[in-house]
Amino acid sequence: VRTIGPVPPAADAPATADSPAGGASWPGAERDPRAPCLVMHTSGTTGSPRALLQTEQALHLTTRYWRHQHRTADDVVALPIPLAHTYGHLVAAATLLAGAALIVTPEAFDPRRWVARLARGGATVLEGVPTVYARLLATDAPDAPAVAAVAAGRLRRCLSAGQQAPAELRRSWEENTGLPLLESWGMTELAGPGLGPLPGTCPGSAGAPVPGLEIRLVVTGHNGGDRDGMTAEPGEVGELWVRGPQVTPGHRTGTWNLVPVCDEQGWLRTGDLGVRDEHGCVTLTGRSKDVIITHGYTVHPAEVEAELRGHPGVADVAVVGRADPERGEVPHAVVVADPGGPAVSVEELREHCRGRLARYKVPRTVEFVRRLPVSATGKLDRAALRGPATATTTTMVREG
Repeated sequence: VRTIGPVPPAADAPATADSPAGGASWPGAERDPRAPCLVMHTSGTTGSPRALLQTEQALHLTTRYWRHQHRTADDVVALPIPLAHTYGHLVAAATLLAGAALIVTPEAFDPRRWVARLARGGATVLEGVPTVYARLLATDAPDAPAVAAVAAGRLRRCLSAGQQAPAELRRSWEENTGLPLLESWGMTELAGPGLGPLPGTCPGSAGAPVPGLEIRLVVTGHNGGDRDGMTAEPGEVGELWVRGPQVTPGHRTGTWNLVPVCDEQGWLRTGDLGVRDEHGCVTLTGRSKDVIITHGYTVHPAEVEAELRGHPGVADVAVVGRADPERGEVPHAVVVADPGGPAVSVEELREHCRGRLARYKVPRTVEFVRRLPVSATGKLDRAALRGPATATTTTMVREG
């Protein structure tokens, strides 16, 4: 684990209030703020990676947001995620541009080493995907400090992004460390965050739109009916659309042609589903591609996962759609049993769901695995779960 930064100021650069670093600019560098300056590749979580162009104004807005909301020159930011990840890359850049220091590691993520490093103090901000926080909580080796020790030093802020953190993970993290786990939402197409924990936003949500970004939640597709294309009411699920100067102008093909990602009005359909409350905060509920259609009924995996996580014998779970000749798709639960909890059976889990969910939402098949698959960037790999049972499978039972 290494600490780097801050970036030294340029001695011959005049300070300007509008410069990306809040102080350094380059004389004579007249640029169109909408001009592409960087190519970022998507992680390929939902398809083949794409080469997205990022503009100077997008990167400026991203670094300015992080500088004003999360850190100052006095901060030390712990970043246990790959710098090749868009999230890691932009957090690192914003941290150094703010004059703060950065803690990174060139090795694969080792939760015990990170708990020990955080327990020694120094770090004031911790950034990571939900998997990072889950693995830090699971560090219980006798030769490793308890995760509660991470809050013994200067750590004051814990931020999560990349995918939605389960409610149980947020609760457990705050219970063990005394620090809330604040969530945000972003995507490579925005060169960073689109929703964040701004002052006054609601705990447990992804927050409110970052400055300069417009959002809509639009009722679309199979769950829309007569309301298809209309703005979702507060509490109603809709697809998140975004528009603003942060949005990429498009991606390059193999022949280097630019393919726009927005419609004629400038809206980008993110594919993420969520609900907006009366305060303007957005809580994400899943991906439109992850929605399961069974016998014409809509099943949101996050709802089923939340109920299964409430069982004391379940450590983690993911629900995906599996093909079915009669129903088109059926909910399939992939469960990691809690080694410290009570033994759990397939029928017990189904009975647990029957008392809490509509019948069509109850998983038709249940698979027990030692761990859920994740991508190189730490996100849950749902595509891998839709395939055949894995080598880590211990039980899979179909119920009629």
